[in-house]
Amino acid sequence: MDFLHRSAVALLALALTACSGGNAAEQLLNGPAYNPKDQTKCQVKASHTKPLITEWPEDRRAALEAARAKGMVVVRYDGCELELLPGCTAPGSYSYQAYTPKKDTLTITNADELYASVPLGAAELEGKLSQAKELGIATTLVGRYLADQTAVPRSALSGPCEQATHIVGALTVGAFEVYAVGRLDARGEADVGGARTGGGAGVTQETLSQGGDAAACDVGSEDDATPPANCTALVRIEVLPLGDAAVAEASVCQEGHKLVDHVCVDQIAEPGCPPNARYDGGRCQAAPSRGGAPPGMVLIPAGEFPMGCVPDDPACEEREKPRRQVYLDAFYIDRTEVTAAQYRACAKAGVCAVPTKYDSTWRTKGHDNHPMNGVTWNDADTYCRWAKKRLPTEAEWEKAARGTDDRLYPWGNEAPSCQRAVIREGGQDGCGKKGTWPVGSKPSGASPYGVLDMVGGVWEWLADYHDPQYYAHGPTQNPKGPTSGEYRVFRGSCWGVERVAQHRVSQRNRGEPGRKNRQLGIRCAKTAP
Repeated sequence: MDFLHRSAVALLALALTACSGGNAAEQLLNGPAYNPKDQTKCQVKASHTKPLITEWPEDRRAALEAARAKGMVVVRYDGCELELLPGCTAPGSYSYQAYTPKKDTLTITNADELYASVPLGAAELEGKLSQAKELGIATTLVGRYLADQTAVPRSALSGPCEQATHIVGALTVGAFEVYAVGRLDARGEADVGGARTGGGAGVTQETLSQGGDAAACDVGSEDDATPPANCTALVRIEVLPLGDAAVAEASVCQEGHKLVDHVCVDQIAEPGCPPNARYDGGRCQAAPSRGGAPPGMVLIPAGEFPMGCVPDDPACEEREKPRRQVYLDAFYIDRTEVTAAQYRACAKAGVCAVPTKYDSTWRTKGHDNHPMNGVTWNDADTYCRWAKKRLPTEAEWEKAARGTDDRLYPWGNEAPSCQRAVIREGGQDGCGKKGTWPVGSKPSGASPYGVLDMVGGVWEWLADYHDPQYYAHGPTQNPKGPTSGEYRVFRGSCWGVERVAQHRVSQRNRGEPGRKNRQLGIRCAKTAP
């Protein structure tokens, strides 16, 4: 099956696949079931979570884009009706996440498929479909505007919000064309919406609506900070019910990759791994369990893992030796680094310290979904406690980054590059642009458990005091550093690091707890029950 066909199948599956229960993140990926035999047309009991908006008129599309630019979009959504509520506001904003352009075509041949695929434009298209042989929707997708908030309680809304039911979690952009395919009669003529075309065999096609320029989208890449010019049409939105918690996941992976446990990984043949395992990194790996994990966190299962230097690693330092087997109880860890917007909520609550004028994503416009930086260890500890979590221990961080094998980096043994992490490469900070990127920008650099940005982005403060002989002595079950000391540990490297050895999962670093640096950030953990 070639890639274009796989992409088309994937898009169709997202629109049509029924959801058999599961958590909110699964519903966001698959969408609730639509059964026209039992639910007639717009009388939908469970609204689609990813409706296409290709049939919206330009004024509604412009209003949605204007609302997105101002902050979180709040809507009333019921079946085939979606109403913007511009006077109703919610905390949060959107950042752009690009991916390699993907072209897909959706074919609709009957009313059931129409209402299942394009619920917000089905009523307008139903008459056209009855006249034509079929309807087609051709799309070229280049990226999404992704919200930094995925769980908004009704109590957080302000303004006239009585009719509010959902927030918009993401908006997919690119180009699209909606067209009708007509039948030729015996005279070689076709009738599609009254426009007759004759003089040939086969079918005729009439464009019903379009947005963006598909050719202009071809220059897009996963490193773009904004969509290409003339490739900014809104194609699809993703909605989340108020109060629900879910992480909006990238639904389109690069060529040669597939979505596994919500992470894009190398697409390779399955060699018959046992249940609850997947083939990744050249071997069968235990599949990460996400059941019951708190929103935005990943469960790291209990068990042993090799901690310390990989055998025969020439870059190994004394403070990373000796390699030893360590047992950890199950725990949760944040899937991404704490964002500026998340930290801001703590500061607004009067708990976290407000950053100074130091170079921080807090004070950079459009960086709400970037990792919070410029924080001390005390700031990081305070935030995690406020979020009812804690800072990870060194052992927890290393297991979440490496898994249970002897890999050098979270993704395996392949040398670090901008494809897998936001790092300094070729003398350029942050993969060609100085500073941070939005969290989760490099899904192909995920750890075996699906934890993102463990390398690059910002260094992450950890709970432990620094011990230069941490690996050489002490317990091998749930180890922690000394109870006091001059320094705290931070790990993970950052966007400004080019030296390959600094990106290894066993690499350690230290800093004074009061140290404030633009390359230091936060990731939280939590003990599993």
